[in-house]
Amino acid sequence: MNINEVSRPKIVNYAVNMSYAVLVLGFINILLEIPSTDKTSISISILFISAIIIVGIILFLIISISKGKNWARITFLILFLLGLVPWITTFLQVLQTNLLSGIISFVQCVLEIIALIFLFRTESSVWFRRNKDF
Repeated sequence: MNINEVSRPKIVNYAVNMSYAVLVLGFINILLEIPSTDKTSISISILFISAIIIVGIILFLIISISKGKNWARITFLILFLLGLVPWITTFLQVLQTNLLSGIISFVQCVLEIIALIFLFRTESSVWFRRNKDF
């Protein structure tokens, strides 16, 4: 265990764990959306490749956040905010076509908002500022 893990505030741990939970819920949601996707191999391939890239980026950011990288916390917030407006329109459409997928998507959004609030609370910000090595 390194010094960052020992001194990391519990609130950051909660945020990181919630973010991992959002990833798992996202994977479940992708599986739920496959039946409603156009059945062409190109559509499924694009969905699969896009999902892998997005999961990879998010996973990298979560791991970086857990190591105290302030840039990752800020990037995570910016990406969330950039995705919020398109999410709202997609969410409304998904609710009409796949209620379970819509509920999971809503839970993901709420968990991510809570995680981001935790990541920007005072005790978290102090920890991130102390760990601003690279």
